[in-house]
Amino acid sequence: MKFYHATTMANALQIVEDGVIRAHFGEVFFCKAPLDACKFLLLRGLRRVGVFEVELDEKNVEESFDHNERFFGCKAYIHKGDVLLSGSEELRQYDFDL
Repeated sequence: MKFYHATTMANALQIVEDGVIRAHFGEVFFCKAPLDACKFLLLRGLRRVGVFEVELDEKNVEESFDHNERFFGCKAYIHKGDVLLSGSEELRQYDFDL
């Protein structure tokens, strides 16, 4: 299933170079839509966001309950541990005028 991970563009370029989305505190966060993933960075005031489209096995992903679904208007998901990339993942850049 496709999931979307948002990060800063600087981090996105490092992810492309390393070929891995590194887990922070043991987890990588995802959403099921690219713009939903952006919401978590927009809240921090970021205007340029990189979003990876990643194919993950649903059995390795679980819903995260540390984000308020009603506030964000979407669910968040976690993958435990690093996510290795195949090299075919799409990276999109989103620019927001806040």
